[in-house]
Amino acid sequence: MVCQGGSQWHHGVAATTVRPPKTEEILSSLGRASSGAVRGESMVRRKRDRGTSLLLSAVVAAATASMIGCGGDSSVGYTLPPPPPQGVFVRGTVRAPNGILARSGSLQRLHDAVVGSVYALSGTFVPVGPGHTVRLVLRRPDGTELEYGRTVTNAQGQYELALPPNTTEDTCRFLVVAGPLRAFVTSSVSAVDIDPLSEALVRLVLLTAGPNLCAYGTPDLLNIQRAMNFAPGTVVGNAASDAANDATGKASNDPRVQAALVAPIATPTLVASPATPTATIPPTFTPTTGPSATPTLTFTRLPTNTPTLTRTQTRTPTPAAPTATFTRTATRTPEGPTPTPTETLPPTATPTETETPLPTPTATDTETPLPTATATASPTHTTSPTHTASFSPSPSPTPTPTFTPVVTPPQITVGSVEAAAGTVAVVPISLDQRGNATVTLAPLDLRFDPAVLTFERCERAAGVSAGKIVSAATLEAGLLRIVGAGDLVPFPNGPIVECRFRIAAGASGTTAISFVSAILADAGEQEFVAVGTGGTISVTGPPPPQIAIGRVSVAPGNLVSVPISLTSQGRNLVTNAPLEFTYDDTKLLFQRCQRAVGVSSTKEVRTAVPAIGRVRLVLAGDLTVLADGPVVECTFEARSTASGTATIAFVSANVADDTFNDFEAAGADGSVTLVPGLPSLVIGDTIGNPGGRVSIGLELQNAGTPVVTLAPLEVFYDASLTFVECVKDEAVSAGKSISARAVAPGVLRIVLAGDLEPLPNGRIASCTFDVATGASIDAVLSVSRAEFADAGFGEYLGAGASGRVDLE
Repeated sequence: MVCQGGSQWHHGVAATTVRPPKTEEILSSLGRASSGAVRGESMVRRKRDRGTSLLLSAVVAAATASMIGCGGDSSVGYTLPPPPPQGVFVRGTVRAPNGILARSGSLQRLHDAVVGSVYALSGTFVPVGPGHTVRLVLRRPDGTELEYGRTVTNAQGQYELALPPNTTEDTCRFLVVAGPLRAFVTSSVSAVDIDPLSEALVRLVLLTAGPNLCAYGTPDLLNIQRAMNFAPGTVVGNAASDAANDATGKASNDPRVQAALVAPIATPTLVASPATPTATIPPTFTPTTGPSATPTLTFTRLPTNTPTLTRTQTRTPTPAAPTATFTRTATRTPEGPTPTPTETLPPTATPTETETPLPTPTATDTETPLPTATATASPTHTTSPTHTASFSPSPSPTPTPTFTPVVTPPQITVGSVEAAAGTVAVVPISLDQRGNATVTLAPLDLRFDPAVLTFERCERAAGVSAGKIVSAATLEAGLLRIVGAGDLVPFPNGPIVECRFRIAAGASGTTAISFVSAILADAGEQEFVAVGTGGTISVTGPPPPQIAIGRVSVAPGNLVSVPISLTSQGRNLVTNAPLEFTYDDTKLLFQRCQRAVGVSSTKEVRTAVPAIGRVRLVLAGDLTVLADGPVVECTFEARSTASGTATIAFVSANVADDTFNDFEAAGADGSVTLVPGLPSLVIGDTIGNPGGRVSIGLELQNAGTPVVTLAPLEVFYDASLTFVECVKDEAVSAGKSISARAVAPGVLRIVLAGDLEPLPNGRIASCTFDVATGASIDAVLSVSRAEFADAGFGEYLGAGASGRVDLE
């Protein structure tokens, strides 16, 4: 509350000057608070009245307090000492994958590609840091929301919000909201954290509860949360919304979570129907036409027309006139006719139609027609030891025939699309309401061929209310379940969901997406079993791009660079994000990856090692098209004890063109063969400045072989470098000379030969280059070919390791 001339109370404010609100402000506040309790009043569920009354009490108390504290309409206010902090607070931490609450365009996409986040359903996430808005809202059963405050997170991602006066964490139903994530307020003592798992809990409860949200108390929500924590599986996703989608789909398929979700509303609720009441427990009826000395369950039927719903709160004597009552009654009927006093106890506290609990003395229900419209000829005493629902139709002289409307089921249609192998196909799923007004899809099941398609995600289509959430998960290989629910706005006729499938790189022909089943419901919770037709994905276009990992040889203990090449198949590919491969870590030690010579210098390679023996890399930057050939070089050190061949296995690669179309690339494995005694030539690293001059060393790793000649060595280098000269090292025999020249743009050829003195193991020469003024990021050099010879004229085709110039 803020009064004229004063300040709003927040912990530590020195003093507050207050004024009363105007009468119209109080009435306006009361009007706004009470308006939300009108809609849906007929849907009586436990705790609803409590939640509404608390809300109204909060507003009235706030208005009254303002009138007392501010001192009427006088322009002179009172200056009061600051009161101590009071009220009920909700506190917690906002957490998200990698501490990122929302995506940030292409940078987030590249981060997703390099670092894949995986969390257990009961796992933890990273605090989001400072400055994120957190809102406190009251969610009403009709789906509308009222905001009661907001704050921002501190440096640790923490927040604190005060609940309105006269409310608690169990008031139906407070939520705290941070970006795309929400959490139910379930405590004012323990932390209420906001993360993808809390968002999954909110989605599942709102989906299951519908207008019965107030049936879910704090113990119910905590019980569902515990079931989710014990559910198997992991949550995958780098963005908060992606992780929440994945958690929702996986938690919804766990039997314990399903049982906990329906438990608060599992108690059967009678629905008034114009049909003739029929005893259903037990299914066997024994007609009784005369007096009986054995107490039996009696079903008494009178002429009836329209059922009426009655909530009885007091002990009420039964009127003398005949009353239609659907009960199970222990009855002893003497032969003589006597007046019949009837006592009916009130129903239990569960708000339903008229409820008359009765004992069950025998296992047989007996249907006893009433012989006349006069008072029953036997005394009947009704007790209430059991809990059995019943309803009382009102008497009417003429029964009304039942009208059963003809319902045409909704139609689901899975679209048919075309896409190239290795790409993502977006499949639309459409709805024809056919005269209905359904608002919930729960669930829709589809089947697809998992050998051809990989499911990625489903989203609501354009035109569907933003208040609806779509969740989807594969229950088993090739079986997809989709749920769409949220507000009570009907689905449109037309596309309602779009699902993304990645087509296998080697796929061809046509693959089917088959309709299995679908259930929809309208705002009145009436369910419709839909009919449906499946769709297809036709695989078209050129073959997928190809990634090939090179095959090289090196001596144990030496360095070697392995080229990774791209064949675009005619596409303008600009990005590789990501590429994954594995290597034999018992034989190789991973060093680094860098772009190959000829790749734009404004593209950058970033690498991650998610596990020993596994590398994930991203090549991205500008929109310069990647030429077919080597695009990346990765350097390894062969273990000194290694032998044989070490495989470098292709795992997966995703590439994109200059119009941001994604393609899944096919791949071929590479290898490093261990050859004892094979010499290697390693290009060193150095640091330079744009417009400056750099010297780069050449190092020989002879692997114990006494080579005397290097003829020739070919080095590829970036266009940002201009060759100047090469000189031999002082350790090289004076009887040898070096010759070096640029034989083509970016190609340097070097010969080092002369006498038969072996070349030293280590640095043998250095080459000088000028760095272009406009150079950026770095410049790279790689060994294209290295041929050696020993004193006996034995020749060796050696290996090589790349180098680079890091620009400051």
